[in-house]
Amino acid sequence: MPDFRELYEELLNYEGESPFRDVLMPWQDKAYQAMSVLQTYGENQARSLLRENIVEHLWELYALSRVSDILLLPFQKGNYDGSSWEGPNIKLEERDEYLSSLGMRAIEQEIFHPFFHEIVEVMQSPDPDEPISLDIVMWSGFMLGSLLFCRAGVRVRGGVGQIKKEIAERSKLISPSDARIARSAISLTDGEVIHSGARGLGATMKTILHSITTWTVKWMLPYRL
Repeated sequence: MPDFRELYEELLNYEGESPFRDVLMPWQDKAYQAMSVLQTYGENQARSLLRENIVEHLWELYALSRVSDILLLPFQKGNYDGSSWEGPNIKLEERDEYLSSLGMRAIEQEIFHPFFHEIVEVMQSPDPDEPISLDIVMWSGFMLGSLLFCRAGVRVRGGVGQIKKEIAERSKLISPSDARIARSAISLTDGEVIHSGARGLGATMKTILHSITTWTVKWMLPYRL
């Protein structure tokens, strides 16, 4: 099965003007081959796969998630990683087209829910008791069948009694990936604060394998809409 790590590294090393045209599209045949296997994890009966040897597939899901993370870098603001690189020169519609081409569908959830939505920005209402509501979707989230692949980045509105801007915008993310420039993240393995300065996939196999297994079992198992 083709390895999405190869695609991730090609995106990191690309120095041209159109990664969508020059990197993502030429890799499509390989991506389709990989997704023909990975789409099984979006089916409702995917929980039964936990009894099988799925380590190789978990690696592929993890690598694909890192591709997704790197495609989001241009649409974030911040300097948590200390890097001047703003990510690949890609448009939101190109990112969405690419993930859709892999058999995923954009999340259509009009009411804020932390399962589907990652808070990027908060509009603090003058009414402290105003409930949290979804204001703008800044980037789309995607499902692979019933499997949550990535959350949508959103701006929400709410009163300070419901949500505090400084906490919601700067609290640490719990994630297997460190590819965030707008905020820091906490590793799933041991609570260590990690940053996106090390954008390669260079980590110990034990750490990453534990991370992707925990992530897939606890976060990416099928969720029925």
